[in-house]
Amino acid sequence: MVGYLISAAFMVVFICSASIALELNVESKTVRQGETFTLQVMLSNADTLGNVTFDIAYPPDKLELLNISPATVANLQNALYAVNPETFPSDADRVRFSWVLGAGYTGDGNIITLQFKIGAVEDREIPVTVESLSAVKASEALEDQDAVGHSGVLTVKFYGDVTDNGLITAYDASKILLHVVGREKLPDEVLPLADVSGRNGVNPYDAALVLMKVVGKIKVFPVLGGQGAPPAFLTPRVLKVADGKVEGGKVRVPVEIDDAGGVISGDISLRFDPNMLRFVKVETTDLTEGYLVEQTCDAGKLRVVFAGSEAMPSGKGKMLQLEFELIGENRDGTEIEIERAKLNEGVRLELHGGRVDFVPNRTALLPNYPNPFNPETWIPFQLSDGAKVEIDIYDISGHLVRRLDLGFKRAGYYTSRSRAAYWDGRNELGERVASGIYIYRMKAAGKSFTRRLVILK
Repeated sequence: MVGYLISAAFMVVFICSASIALELNVESKTVRQGETFTLQVMLSNADTLGNVTFDIAYPPDKLELLNISPATVANLQNALYAVNPETFPSDADRVRFSWVLGAGYTGDGNIITLQFKIGAVEDREIPVTVESLSAVKASEALEDQDAVGHSGVLTVKFYGDVTDNGLITAYDASKILLHVVGREKLPDEVLPLADVSGRNGVNPYDAALVLMKVVGKIKVFPVLGGQGAPPAFLTPRVLKVADGKVEGGKVRVPVEIDDAGGVISGDISLRFDPNMLRFVKVETTDLTEGYLVEQTCDAGKLRVVFAGSEAMPSGKGKMLQLEFELIGENRDGTEIEIERAKLNEGVRLELHGGRVDFVPNRTALLPNYPNPFNPETWIPFQLSDGAKVEIDIYDISGHLVRRLDLGFKRAGYYTSRSRAAYWDGRNELGERVASGIYIYRMKAAGKSFTRRLVILK
């Protein structure tokens, strides 16, 4: 029992006599490329500290030291001395501090605030280290206090890296487009990284810039002061929906521009009649070959966004081709309207949507309706090419009864009552014709087509 008490007493003495090391900590934090930020240097476990000297080392090619401020620690009278306190040479890789305390200090607290600006670095982590640390107690013997330095690490977030994996790839550009079109949502903390142009928020132009960086067309994003990207704002352009073509129940509708020069991205919203058309897909063209394209479609509203790594050449052309399935019975045509559009980040656009006539594969004269009729009928037809159209009506003996000169008609279907040829059952003198069988013949583009109709009174 006596031996046990002696051992215990010894342990108590040993524990009490152990000294606690002074700790100097540099804050670790997450920063964005190009950001100006502050780092705190913190002191803990000070024991009647009289003097502490240390270096804060950093890579000057990645970090620019802008300012040093002594932090206020409660009940602490201190003098802070730094190498080059007025200016900091751009090639300096460290700054030295000597913190002198006359009466000594015991406690914890922030002692220095460092302000840095980070460049367009491509390092995922950057160390800010504590070096040459020494501490002396405030006593006549100038007894050293054990000191331990803890370096900080800057975790760098890259512009364009919206997947936060430390890499910038075409997948990041695709994610930006999906966010813009509304099929996915980027987290709020990632959105600033997606705006690589530094203006107008996140849009397809940012996705295009990401692609350009991936393929090496630009080295640094505009938000970081980089050059070489196509202009964000372009001269005025004309954007239009061109005539559609019906092929096997599918309608292919081109979206054309009068001058594609400098265009590298776009955001186009269109409206169509969902009772007539069902959206199938959007296809790229020679102008947009290799571009990333995303879209959403709901209740007759279609939004298409696209981005590429190389700007389009000057000149007019077809940027995209939309494919629909024809589901309505009225094949005469329908409206596809461009509601709004943006190319790159800004351009005054003259938008032309309007009517789209579906173009059949062949020209044909169709059966009139009603048939038999009294006193009026409609004569439908379809044109594979625009042509001057004339319809002649003959009696059974071959005499001309009435000529319907329809003038020039664009290619398309003319089957509804509002577009088909109309005959009121009267001859050239305005007299109603007798009951019987009549022949009607359409002449268009050098060809003629013939059918019969019946008037029944």
